[in-house]
Amino acid sequence: ELEVSRDGRFLRCSNRGHDSVVTYAIDPASGRLCTAGWTATGGAEPRFVGSDPAGRFFYAANQNSHSIVVFAIDAANGKQKWVFDPAAHQTGAIGRRQRGVVYWASGDDRRIFTGAGTYLYALDAATGKLIPSFGANGRIHLGEGVADPAPVVQINTPGVIYKDMYIVGGQTNGPGTIRAYDVRMGKMRWMFRLIPRPGETGYETWPPEAYKTAGGASNWSGLSLDERRGIVYVPTESALPDFWGGDRAGANLFANSLVALDAAT
Repeated sequence: ELEVSRDGRFLRCSNRGHDSVVTYAIDPASGRLCTAGWTATGGAEPRFVGSDPAGRFFYAANQNSHSIVVFAIDAANGKQKWVFDPAAHQTGAIGRRQRGVVYWASGDDRRIFTGAGTYLYALDAATGKLIPSFGANGRIHLGEGVADPAPVVQINTPGVIYKDMYIVGGQTNGPGTIRAYDVRMGKMRWMFRLIPRPGETGYETWPPEAYKTAGGASNWSGLSLDERRGIVYVPTESALPDFWGGDRAGANLFANSLVALDAAT
């Protein structure tokens, strides 16, 4: 994987299967590569590394034997600035992977969002510490407010930022949903059900009681945002079970679809 910093000064090269993130310097005048500037080691296979808009730091979600840690490294010298390990804050399964983190900033308030198990964490981008005002002491349970009891919802692909909202789907053992959360407090702003309930668009494309028993139709592969138009695009998977649809006759909206949603509402 390759990524050029926003200021054009650095080219970051992450080699999957090796325990390193290598950064090369780029000559701004000629665009030629210089010698390797530094190599940072994160204690596991580095994957899906991103940078802040100024290109000052790289943030990585790193899978190891017991957890999915997040760490920050200085783009100028490769020194590790901080590490966050969600295993220190929760019990149970952390998840198999995390395809990156999400960066948000407003003035001096700079945050990193990362998923682990059924939780979304908000970290201070400068220190890696939890932001206590977000949700419950820095995290929210991704199934809360979706149904009662709360289903399992896990993120393996990060969401997108629209204005001051974090929009995300996720894998679930229940009906899929897309949710928008306030980036500062963690409160849910809106939710779109991918298996509609009575009165919602698409309900008539399912058997009448399907919303009580059907699952899936979730979005686990990520979202795409048209920020200028305020549209978030949502690809969805099949409803469950994947290989037998005899009990759910109809078009089954919004499974196997590409859905365009108003990102604000």
